[in-house]
Amino acid sequence: MLPSHLLTEEVTRVRPVASTDAYGTTWDYGTAADRLDLDVWLQQDQRAEVFAEGRDVISQRWLLMTNELDIDANDRIEWDDHPTGQVIFTVDGPAEPASTPRGRDHLEVTLRVVEG
Repeated sequence: MLPSHLLTEEVTRVRPVASTDAYGTTWDYGTAADRLDLDVWLQQDQRAEVFAEGRDVISQRWLLMTNELDIDANDRIEWDDHPTGQVIFTVDGPAEPASTPRGRDHLEVTLRVVEG
């Protein structure tokens, strides 16, 4: 387990409610979604400007580490305490458990935020 003094940020994991119709599956991240507050370590791994059709889009990849082992590919992460206001991340690929010889230790999750 990661020591608590390294888990410097609090975020909310949002688990959507799935519904399926003739057009496929849709995900509801609104009030019906399950929310869980987590203590995490967050670090920005990549920031790039993408130029598309006259817009400057900032694409960012972040690494989240947590002792919570239940984060899946459809979850979103809401970070309310970011210096510029709330940031909403999508999980980018499967969460990866990190292990020690004693077993699973913590979870490492790649996050993506796109603005613009």
